[in-house]
Amino acid sequence: MKPLALMTTKPYVHEGHRLRRPASAMALRRRFPLLARIFLPPLLGTIFLWLTSPNDVSPLQWFAAFILLCAPWGSYCQWSALKRGDLPLFAMIGFIFWLYYGFPLFWGDRFAVTSWASGETISDAAITGAIIMALVGVLSLWLGIKSGLGRRWSPKIIPDIPQNQSRWSYLRFIMIIGSLVGFLEVPMNIFGEGLSQVVFIFLAIVPLVPFAILFRHYLQGKASRSDKILLALFLLIRFVVSMSSGWLGTLVYLMITCAAIYIVEKRRIPRLAVVALVIYILFFQIGKFSVREKYWYGQNEGSKIERIAFWMSESMNKWSEALSDQGGETLRGISYQSLSRVSLLTQTANVLELTPSTVPYQYGRLYSYMVVALVPRFIWPDKPSANEANMFYQVSYGITAEEDLERSSYGAGLLAEGYINFGWFGVVGVMFILGIILDFFQTTFLSASSGLLLKSIGVVLLPYLLSIEFQFASYMGATIQRVLFVLLLLLPIVRFVRVNRKTAPQAL
Repeated sequence: MKPLALMTTKPYVHEGHRLRRPASAMALRRRFPLLARIFLPPLLGTIFLWLTSPNDVSPLQWFAAFILLCAPWGSYCQWSALKRGDLPLFAMIGFIFWLYYGFPLFWGDRFAVTSWASGETISDAAITGAIIMALVGVLSLWLGIKSGLGRRWSPKIIPDIPQNQSRWSYLRFIMIIGSLVGFLEVPMNIFGEGLSQVVFIFLAIVPLVPFAILFRHYLQGKASRSDKILLALFLLIRFVVSMSSGWLGTLVYLMITCAAIYIVEKRRIPRLAVVALVIYILFFQIGKFSVREKYWYGQNEGSKIERIAFWMSESMNKWSEALSDQGGETLRGISYQSLSRVSLLTQTANVLELTPSTVPYQYGRLYSYMVVALVPRFIWPDKPSANEANMFYQVSYGITAEEDLERSSYGAGLLAEGYINFGWFGVVGVMFILGIILDFFQTTFLSASSGLLLKSIGVVLLPYLLSIEFQFASYMGATIQRVLFVLLLLLPIVRFVRVNRKTAPQAL
């Protein structure tokens, strides 16, 4: 008789002269490296932030931040393993939520954002609620994407641009004209307030679409010498226009667009570009306010080169002063100043503290602009402004005094806005709906079968989709306006094709 231990455990099974492990054990061993890859880097990163954090972080806050980082990292790992010809959209947006909520939990300040509580710290319970809200929102977003409802509405007939020299010459013409007009600093309201949004789209969005097409060809090794020169001049003009205007976002959005195209073509993250982007933001952020005080509010005159030189000088002086401070207070202050622009944690905590005890739920009032978003302002001059939701938030929650609204604009962000309207049901519902919309956007504009034109529009609009600090009405309304205007302007060279989502597009 066999020993009882062998009859009950059976650690191995004979196959001829070989010993085979049970299938469950083999599956576990295969899964373990994958699980380690998904959970170990976020775990190590979260532990590092906790050890170096000047803030008191509770175990619940730590765990929420850890899972919040695991969600986009796991999605990225899956995308990287599958090597698909699309962008890891959920991983990107999920990481932005971690950047705006998880990272400030450890290295951000805890000061109240309301004007009447200036200098005071926000409550720990509100911080806990804010980081949990971010986690619930990201998981709801993931469920919306995984529901597959958005992709069902993706069109089977799409516009595209054929490989025709005359049509591509039109693209180059649009790119050159848009760049030159932007370099001349044409005011947005040159044709009146009713057409200011159209002027913005023409200057900021439209030239980027042909740039994205030519840059993709450059990465594929298909760009001609003249196109390479055109790309270099475009980048130089954008740099000069962005830096001389006092806006960081213009160049940041261009970097994100280039990185997105690189990810699609090379199937990997451009790490050097990510490091350059972080250094650029941290370095120039602290000098931005001095530039605006001098050239915006002070209305001083200066050439583009003078303004850029002043910005670089101010940022260099502030960082030199901070690094030479032995006590570290100056460095800590400018670090908080730089990091505050990528943080919604304290603002969301402020919303939790004041809603509905001080500010009642709005029950959808802040989304009312979506109804009229597609009507051009030159047709409806008195159309409600998407910025009205921002102004309500700033005044009602004590962010900005009413008389200072012209000088600053702050949004509550997608998450907090959902809570302002419907409480926790709003957080789950709005983020789930946003997940459906992003599923549609990914299938239509960022998938391998989207075609050259729609994929280029998709990567150009991607930075705006990553801007989670916007209100939902402007977030979606502006995106729809931009897509329609770009397609209208490129209509002369567009050809419609039928799409098979499993194969390449075929001519209609």
